[in-house]
Amino acid sequence: MPANRRRFDHFHAEFSVRSGKLLPRYPLWLSIHELGLDPDTASAGDLVDFLDFSAASFLWEHLGIRLNQWQWRRIRRAIERFDPERRQPDEVLGAIAG
Repeated sequence: MPANRRRFDHFHAEFSVRSGKLLPRYPLWLSIHELGLDPDTASAGDLVDFLDFSAASFLWEHLGIRLNQWQWRRIRRAIERFDPERRQPDEVLGAIAG
């Protein structure tokens, strides 16, 4: 899987966990794409821009929820620190088990 696609997958998972609800994946992809970004090749900076400018309205429109500043900071930090070149713990365990 391309590294940046892994970044979008991680973004979706992290955003869902921090929101407390499973976000609709395809509408999230479309929302990022509507900003002129390709979610499959988006950089961490691109996804942080989405967080800063469009994510709050996306959450409200699709799930009717709002996050506090602490939750937004946690999502942002997780996206900025994610390295798509390194395997994540769940991937390592999956390789061992499977």
